[in-house]
Amino acid sequence: MSVRRKLVTNVLSLSSIQLLNYILPLITLPYLVRILGPNKYGLVMFIQAIAQYFVLLTGYGFNISGPSQIAIKRQDSYELSRVVTSILFSKVLLLLASLIVFCGLVLAVPIVRIHWLLSFGSFGYVVADVAFPIWLLQGIEDMKFITIGNVIAKSLSTLAVFLLIRHQSDYWMVPLIMSVSTILGGGISFGVAFAKHNLRLAKIGLRDIVGQLKDGWLVFVSTISISLYTTSNPVILGMFANTAIVGYYTAAEKLINAGQGLLNAVLQAIYPHVAQLFHSSLEKGLLFIRRVITIIAPSTFAVSLGIIALAKPVIVLILGAEYGPSVGVLRILALLPFLISLSNIFGIQTMLNNGMKRPFTVIISIGAACNLVMSFSLVPFFHQIGTAISVTFSEFVITLTMFLVLQIRGINTFTGKAR
Repeated sequence: MSVRRKLVTNVLSLSSIQLLNYILPLITLPYLVRILGPNKYGLVMFIQAIAQYFVLLTGYGFNISGPSQIAIKRQDSYELSRVVTSILFSKVLLLLASLIVFCGLVLAVPIVRIHWLLSFGSFGYVVADVAFPIWLLQGIEDMKFITIGNVIAKSLSTLAVFLLIRHQSDYWMVPLIMSVSTILGGGISFGVAFAKHNLRLAKIGLRDIVGQLKDGWLVFVSTISISLYTTSNPVILGMFANTAIVGYYTAAEKLINAGQGLLNAVLQAIYPHVAQLFHSSLEKGLLFIRRVITIIAPSTFAVSLGIIALAKPVIVLILGAEYGPSVGVLRILALLPFLISLSNIFGIQTMLNNGMKRPFTVIISIGAACNLVMSFSLVPFFHQIGTAISVTFSEFVITLTMFLVLQIRGINTFTGKAR
């Protein structure tokens, strides 16, 4: 298979997976927000946001550090098996540590303890993160074989939502249904990948696991920083407002995530290819980045403008009139697809592939700190609107700073040239 054909196949496969991850939940969203109401829906999102901290821990940046290692060593099945095994065992150890801490959290925090069924159901997302080997399949650039398993799993979860969530009292089952489907899809994906690429669980030592943790440390720190203006937002809202306010914000955010999902899939799928191009030469990598920008930037800007213009009818149609306070949130967050696409190209695709992990981490940390300060300043007075402003402004700061740092380093992603 030619390089171009493989790249297109992987983009389409990963895009279909991500599309299902966002579109199928979007199909259930109008049903869930109406059945649960803003209060219970906000409660589900609040507890889920807490669980996402542990997803960040088990993820540990392996979705970024893993594919680049695998892409380099995929021609040697023995070395590839060692890398895969060391990453997998690292994630399992982090999962066990997460479970211990999470159990302590359930005992210590009243709202988490009261809704313990919802809490442990939400912890299923952590298990699902370990079970789904997106990092492996990105690295070997072979995504098409997991699409069928993912379609089956996501379709079952969608059907289960309509069959099992019938009353507000069924709110605790929502995260359980979603996480079980991902675990099922992950199991199928692992099985197919191991069989097709002759992988096995290799004998590794503590040094291999420590090496993986060291390699992913800076990316992990940046990921934790990212959480301060993504995962933490519902938590901060819940601290200063009621769960209905959390529901207004997270419902609008779900719509943005649905629009962002396909774009993220494309950017994730091209990452190993970009890594190989930059490994070959800076010029080849930058020329490819320039072509990506000329397609992504105008298309995402058009999407952002469309969301701003159609925010009110979209909210009424999908969420219902009860979610009127979400309209302002959606309009402010509408700029995110454009900003996030550029920051991904500047940061993950270009900076990380050119040995700029430290400045990348510093920039993300600056943006996170900006969001944290703005959130605690604005949320007590403006609630969900304050959160939306904080998130969007922080992403703008990150995108602009990444561009300026690349310029200072002599790298121009728009012209595809370096001095």
